[in-house]
Amino acid sequence: LKQMIRESYKWLLAPMQDMKNGKGLSDIQWEPFQINPGAQHFGQEIERVLKENELLIDQWSPIHLANLLKTWFWKDDVKETGALDVWQKTCQYLYLPRLRDEAVFRRTVEAGAGSLDFFGLSYGKEDGNYVGFSFGQSTTQIFDGSLLLIEPQTARTQADALKAAEAAKSTDETSTTGTDGPSHVREDPIADGYTPSTGGGKAGATPRRHFYGAIELDPVKAKYEFNQIVDEVALLFTQRADTNVRIKIEIEAESNAGFDEGIQRAVKENCNVLHFKNAEFESGTS
Repeated sequence: LKQMIRESYKWLLAPMQDMKNGKGLSDIQWEPFQINPGAQHFGQEIERVLKENELLIDQWSPIHLANLLKTWFWKDDVKETGALDVWQKTCQYLYLPRLRDEAVFRRTVEAGAGSLDFFGLSYGKEDGNYVGFSFGQSTTQIFDGSLLLIEPQTARTQADALKAAEAAKSTDETSTTGTDGPSHVREDPIADGYTPSTGGGKAGATPRRHFYGAIELDPVKAKYEFNQIVDEVALLFTQRADTNVRIKIEIEAESNAGFDEGIQRAVKENCNVLHFKNAEFESGTS
């Protein structure tokens, strides 16, 4: 009976839709792919057919994502698109590539982030400027609705503008302090009793073994700012094998009108799922 079932159900059917040159999309077609009914493991055989015929993609190059963006998302008047929107559309439209899961898309974006050829990244756009902009830099992305994929030439223009602004700022600072120069600059740190072996401290001094830092984040840009903190501060510690790092997050919210039952329930449930140690609403005077 098992063999008869395999002989009967040995076709894998995949819906397809192609782009016609200048004529829009083709009608939906069903393409058959035969499965070997004699395969020892039927599930593995189905997976093999899916991979060989690119019916389900588990590894995707950034160049393919860039070409997809050029064809369907970037237009003359639209130079950026939401990363989450692109992923969701690949799950909905038959003429777009089928990725195995969101992780495949994430890895592709991360692989392309360090190149100047594919796309730039930002976490929003305000007054014509990209918030949390990066181009040609390998960073850890926060994959949500705010992450934008920017057309390369537009990203290059933004990067050049930022460099010009930084150069102008540096020139202004130099001209302001040029003649008087900071008095604490040390010409020869080694001769002055400093040594790299003690982390910048004076020779023979007790090494500094503990660091503590605190900062307040803009609640609107918190995801971008926290990402910067991880990349530019936390990673300097976590890359050392002999260093233990602890990161604590405190969230405080106040409302003159008070929080209704709906938001209290949602916040408590989410905090519970995310394993918050403390998450409580309190009564208080406004």
